[in-house]
Amino acid sequence: MVKSEEGTTLNISGGAFTRTASPRWGITGTVLVYGTTTITGGTFNEKSTSPSERVVVTGKVDGYDSVTYIKGGTFNGNGNNVFHHLSPAQADDSFEVSGGTFNKSIPDCYCSDGFIPTKNADGTYGVKEGIYIAQVGSKK
Repeated sequence: MVKSEEGTTLNISGGAFTRTASPRWGITGTVLVYGTTTITGGTFNEKSTSPSERVVVTGKVDGYDSVTYIKGGTFNGNGNNVFHHLSPAQADDSFEVSGGTFNKSIPDCYCSDGFIPTKNADGTYGVKEGIYIAQVGSKK
């Protein structure tokens, strides 16, 4: 597991990060972010069978900025989602995704401005440049 503390900057540009065990309760991840983290490359595997595991989790400490920039890398998780934010007030600004490959789709609210989620031809997921031009109900 890799962790950035509040008030710090962490840059990950490569490597392989795999976690095989996590607590039964409580959300945790292969990468825990409480500062500013930028990921431009690497492979991140969450292989725990706990329903509370995620690949990248961003939390917030009062008085500190906390955001995760995903610009590249490969993210594989066993849980419901690849990403998770610990603070509901921070939901839409915890992540800025503009690249990467994921084994699960990511919510559009985690995409950087000018990017939207997409399904790749090989069955993986990513993001692409674009904007939504209409919405009917919850479908964009």
